[in-house]
Amino acid sequence: MLRSPKTIGLIGVIVILSGVLSVFVSNLLFSGEDKLTTQVEEVDSISSEFNYTGKSYFTDNPLNPTKDITIESNNNQQPLPTATE
Repeated sequence: MLRSPKTIGLIGVIVILSGVLSVFVSNLLFSGEDKLTTQVEEVDSISSEFNYTGKSYFTDNPLNPTKDITIESNNNQQPLPTATE
């Protein structure tokens, strides 16, 4: 329970000082003048040509997905067997 304005002021000063102190400590711990370097693998440049080996998958006359394909005619007027009692 806060009893006086002096207590509120003291808490405010402690919060501000701890914030400033944490900024300085974090700058000392996490930032530095050391230059970090690493070795990375160099990759080949990307080309717009597509070289494929699966000639059976890529043909000159593929299926047209917009065209209806009928496998066999369906003349069955009673597709499900009727239940007998």
